[in-house]
Parts: sequence; structure tokens; C-alpha cells
Amino acid sequence: MNITEEAFGQLMAMRGVSRPDFVTFDIGAPVLKSRFFDDEAAAAAIAAGAAVAADLWTLRTGQEQSVTVSTREAAAALTSFTFQTFADPAKAPEARLDPTLRTAAAGFLPTREGRFVYLHPSFPPGIEKLLAILGVADEREAVREEMLRRDPIELENAIAAVGACGALCRTPDEWDASEQGRIMATRPLVEVVKIADGPPMPMPEGGDMPLSGLRVLDLTRVLAGPTCARTLAQYGAEVLYITGKDLPSAPTFVADTNHGKLSAFLDLKTEEGRAQLMALLNQTDIFSQGYQTGTLERLGLSAVELARLKPGLIYTSINAFGHEGPWRTRPGWEQLAQTVTGMAYVHG
Repeated sequence: MNITEEAFGQLMAMRGVSRPDFVTFDIGAPVLKSRFFDDEAAAAAIAAGAAVAADLWTLRTGQEQSVTVSTREAAAALTSFTFQTFADPAKAPEARLDPTLRTAAAGFLPTREGRFVYLHPSFPPGIEKLLAILGVADEREAVREEMLRRDPIELENAIAAVGACGALCRTPDEWDASEQGRIMATRPLVEVVKIADGPPMPMPEGGDMPLSGLRVLDLTRVLAGPTCARTLAQYGAEVLYITGKDLPSAPTFVADTNHGKLSAFLDLKTEEGRAQLMALLNQTDIFSQGYQTGTLERLGLSAVELARLKPGLIYTSINAFGHEGPWRTRPGWEQLAQTVTGMAYVHG
């Protein structure tokens, strides 16, 4: 069995079903230069979503469909923002990556003991926090010299204490032996938690897509969360992307992940903004959020609270380091998850 089929079978097993025979793969030469099977994993994940969508369509209409996924195209989808073109180049985002990442306090930098710490500047406040911890100007040599003087674990803890983004590059064994690693090893990759019993929620009638008639509120940013909601939109859901005028963003990623969505600004720190969100919630089937753990809870927008207000609501959440354990409140991005778990170390 090839890697793509194996990965797809594992995803279907997580769903509790056997491999559907209407799914096929177009296996091409590897595209991404990686020690991991990125092309195959991406193809398996896309096929798993498509299989569920096909099953929903059969339930709604009785019609069957087939699914074919190319590993080459799936690999390209992992960096789809790099393939964007714009009819009016003058309206294209300034750079491929957010300009706020142009800072010396970024990337894998050596510290004491020959260990590397990955600094992720995130958005502008993150850059300021990292430079304040280091106590140097935003200059390459100054940052590197100060990093070499720092103890890696003490630096990692100092970064976490101020809510900035950075982490020690661990080996897989080090992560497995850590408290957070041991906790995450006991949890499933994707977890579905039933908050309470409620009446059956029938699918909306009509429509020409598997998710036609379903409404989604998307309160996520950058890539992982927005891609989740974009996928729902591609299968027919009506998605409203919510952000704030005061929140920084990465324009290239917004252009890539907001296809098929409506967009709106809401200031959730105000009573008026939260009231408008609650009004939208009454018409919502799925609430997707990717804020740092505790942020929405402090605003009264936790999964339990929203499910109480809208029984039957599906509340999705993603967290870089998991939803349990001492690291659950740490801010993080995909690169940091790779750094602490040993993926970056293995990849070199």
C-alpha cells in the first residue's frame, strides 16, 4: 500500500468507516522537498473532506459521486498563496509574506549550549515584545549576539510569559518526554466533544451543493482556520468572515483564504459588537474560531456559552499546542508546533 492510501485509511478509521471505493488518487512525483510525506498527507486530507461531502450529498439527494485527488495538486494547495495572480496588479498585496515579518527577531537563531530557538514575530506587537525581552534594537548582529548569551529554556519561558511567540527546537524524544508532549500523546488528533443533548438538526432543503443552506461564522486568521472555513464555503456553506478593524492581518493570506466568503468588521471588545455577533449566532450552524485559549472565553464566547444560547451549534477550535496541559494558553503558529515537537529538528 502506498503512503497516500495508508494516510487516507487512517483518516477514515478516525471517522469510523471503511475506505470508500469511490475515492481514487492520482499519484505523481514528489513536489515538496521534505523528509515528511507532505504531498501524500495533503492529498489524503483533501480526499477525506471530499468523501464526507460526497456522503452528505448522497444523504441529501440519493445521488452518488466520485472523488479523485492529485498528490501534485494537493501539494501545491499547501502553498496556494504563492500561486495567486491578480487581474489588477496594482491591487495585489505588497509582498508574498506579510511585511511585518521583516525583522531581525525571526527564524531559527543559536543560543547558549548550541541549541536553537525559533522566534516568530507574528504581528507587530509580537516583534516589539521579542525585542523588549532581548533588550536590543531590531538589528541583525545585535539580535544574534544577544541570543548567543541566552539560556534557551529561560528564553522560551520569558517569551511565553509576555504572550509572544518563540520556542526551543526540540528533538522528538525531548518532546515526547515533556509534560505537554506526554499529555498530547494521550489525546486524539481531532476530538469531537458533545456538550449536551439536543433535538435533531435537519439539513436545509434545496441547494446544489453538499453544504447548501448551512451558515458559518469564521473568526480565524492567517491560514489553518481560514482554510477550514474556505473549505466549507467550497462545499456550499454560506460563510461570514469576522475580524476587527484594529486587528493586523496578512493581506496575501486573506486574499488566498477568503474565496467564497462574505466579510465584516466587528469590535468584540464592545457590547455593541458582541450584541451584533449574538444576533448573527441565531442564524448560524457552525462557529469556527482560532483565537488564543482564553480570549473568547473572557468575552463570554466559549463553546459552552454559545451552545447554551444556540443549541445544536457546532463550535470548532484549533490550538497550536493542544487544548489541554500547561501550554494550552501559549500563543503559537504552525512553525512553532513543528519546532517543539521535533519536526523541525528531523527536517534539519
